[in-house]
Amino acid sequence: MSKVTNVSINTKLDELLKGDQVIINFGAEWCGACKVLEPIFNKLSTQYPLVTFLKVEIDKINVHESTKSITSIPTIMLYQKGKKTKEIVSPNETQLRKILDSMK
Repeated sequence: MSKVTNVSINTKLDELLKGDQVIINFGAEWCGACKVLEPIFNKLSTQYPLVTFLKVEIDKINVHESTKSITSIPTIMLYQKGKKTKEIVSPNETQLRKILDSMK
């Protein structure tokens, strides 16, 4: 079962970003590449229990500090204790595993 939290409210996103290890999948319903990434992201959420997995539909959230740098989707961002540590566009499963392993 997936352990991904869907976030649609800025205040909730602000609160969740303060966690120790957070990975966010920014995407949109109309994005084909986002649909390909979603099952991979969901699977990884069950394999990395110490990481908080979030999904943000960019069309359903107001402009947020974390979304200002997004130029293409899907975009994955990693946060550690409230600070963005990495951003990657259209990653594959191997790339995601590598960055998740680096968070340990």
